[in-house]
Amino acid sequence: MREYQLILLQPKLRYTVLKEADIREHQLQCMTEVCSKLHVSRSSAIILLRHCNWNVSMLFDKWFEEEDDVRNKLGLFRKVPLVDRSAGSFTCEICFETCDAGGNHSISSNLCGHFYCIACWAACVSELISNDGVGCLSLKCPHPGCGAAVGEDLILFVLVTKVNGDADKAKYLQYLLRSYVEDSKGKRKWCPSPGCDYAVDFVGGYGTCDVSCLRSYRFCSNCHEEGHSPVNCDTVAKWMMLKNENDSECVDWILANTKPCPKCKRNIKKANQGCNHMTCSAPCGFEFCWTFLEWWNWHGLNCSGNGFLEGVESEHSRRKKEMTNISLKEMSKVSSNRFVRYYVLWVYNRVYKKIVVEDFHRLVQDVHLKKFSVKYIKTNPVLDFVVEAWQEIIECRWVLQWIYVYGYFIPKHERVKRQLFKYLLGEAENGLEKLCHCAEVELELSMMIDLLKSSSNFEES
Repeated sequence: MREYQLILLQPKLRYTVLKEADIREHQLQCMTEVCSKLHVSRSSAIILLRHCNWNVSMLFDKWFEEEDDVRNKLGLFRKVPLVDRSAGSFTCEICFETCDAGGNHSISSNLCGHFYCIACWAACVSELISNDGVGCLSLKCPHPGCGAAVGEDLILFVLVTKVNGDADKAKYLQYLLRSYVEDSKGKRKWCPSPGCDYAVDFVGGYGTCDVSCLRSYRFCSNCHEEGHSPVNCDTVAKWMMLKNENDSECVDWILANTKPCPKCKRNIKKANQGCNHMTCSAPCGFEFCWTFLEWWNWHGLNCSGNGFLEGVESEHSRRKKEMTNISLKEMSKVSSNRFVRYYVLWVYNRVYKKIVVEDFHRLVQDVHLKKFSVKYIKTNPVLDFVVEAWQEIIECRWVLQWIYVYGYFIPKHERVKRQLFKYLLGEAENGLEKLCHCAEVELELSMMIDLLKSSSNFEES
């Protein structure tokens, strides 16, 4: 079975998602090209590339126009001062210990020739790595008034001699890797999702758009907040301000602590220790399961401890349980506050979007789907179509979430625009509900029925 990942529809602005391995490869390509064409060392190439935001073309332009100025500014001196330490001893100007200049306990920068003992070099580098972070990438010779650059070669050499130097070396290399993104002046950006180590490289230039990393987190390239197409960053800021100023906390409490009756849609709050068998008040009287919001007469067996049914219970019930925890659509219909109506629908799509993303990853990894596909779906294109349908659902939820924000800010006097928006929104919602029913309910129901009928006959794939 093919491997699938979530790929959302993207705007015209082109970009590439970079893994750490990709970043290292790109850095190496840049350094190799600079070393080859400018005849400089790898350490000097790193210093030059950081100065030019890891832009090779910019570096070449500056270098061939004003090489001497670039060298002097960065401490990449063309002529190294002659400091004869080939024989005898000298006093390290940091620790004031006497060192053998020709031995293995001292070293100098090859750009200036100033000698210091290796222990002091290592302590200096380690201090910068621990306390100054990226400052270790801009290290200069400690000799007063020198200003010669200290490159990667010397830094890695002295760290090898230090106890626990491997940890500092790993940090240094990580800072160097991150500089490819963080020194790019916005051309490359890290994904802001917590724990995500992917970066985005904007191939087509600068601009504002929603981008998605390989972990399916979508964010705005401009404000770094969660992706909010089709509304702009200023509109999002206004919306979040309204959210904080209004009664969203009360709404959130209702969404978190009540559920709607599956029949009449009235909100119900369950007693803390009450059982799952719920009966809606008159005149409705509908009996249902609190946990899964199913008709009790049909669903009661599932809550009675039948392990087999619990094992194959439809994931749609799990999704329905999570979604109806917030009774969103019903609240939006009865609320007299315009902001609350739009806020509830915004939350609805926000939460549903997250659940559908989780279900997408579960779907493509689920062993039941693999067995189902082997039995019923004979060609990869058909299975691709099912996966693409789920991707379309996620894309629609993402857009709908912010479409409600767009609709909220349509001026009151633009009645025709509001009416057209309402009509188009209704069409979009109806189409999405049909697609959701096919992809989420009918497919899973077919899988569950098939499992109930022939689970004992399946062979492990």
